[in-house]
Amino acid sequence: MRIALAGLLLSLLCPMSAIASHSTSYFSDSGCGEIVAVKMGSHAGNAYGSYALGFIAGVNFKTDRTISLDSEAIESWVWNYCKENPLNSLNDAVQALDIELDK
Repeated sequence: MRIALAGLLLSLLCPMSAIASHSTSYFSDSGCGEIVAVKMGSHAGNAYGSYALGFIAGVNFKTDRTISLDSEAIESWVWNYCKENPLNSLNDAVQALDIELDK
């Protein structure tokens, strides 16, 4: 209960501009070269994987697509895509994954 109250208090004290400045555009604008440079399974690698997982989960929800989500498989797919396409962005990678999942 104390943790929940502390979280609520912290969220009320944190200005919305600070939250907005850390939007998901940071991840989607990341270049594939940057993604390949980080180690899969590292904190940064997991963050990119989480972005991709959330993107695919959102598309699944919007389209009523029922595909089970395996975070390690998604992270690995994105990493391999980026390795082959270092000039593309994370957004390009997750959109390509979405197309691949529809096949």
